[in-house]
Amino acid sequence: MNIRENIRRIRESKGLKQQVISDALGSDPAVASNIENGKREIKVSELEKIAQALDEDVLYLFTYPERFVNANTLESYSQKKVSITFEVSPDIRDELLKIVAQK
Repeated sequence: MNIRENIRRIRESKGLKQQVISDALGSDPAVASNIENGKREIKVSELEKIAQALDEDVLYLFTYPERFVNANTLESYSQKKVSITFEVSPDIRDELLKIVAQK
């Protein structure tokens, strides 16, 4: 499973509509559908909002259906690429780029 499937399954298990996620993100109703179907990236800043809308911890979005990290959870994510998007000010961006560029 992946986080998109987990979000959908958690939402459905609670009998919630996608509108709950769209409302939490302050976005168009199609955004939740696009997130769950992999047509739109999930921003880090949105994970907390989605978790709150589902009344869950952010970690649970990754580990569902388990409430903790275990070997199976880690294994399922270790073979996949993960991209994270951060929105930062230009001065912080420059500092982060310096850190990432160091080898």
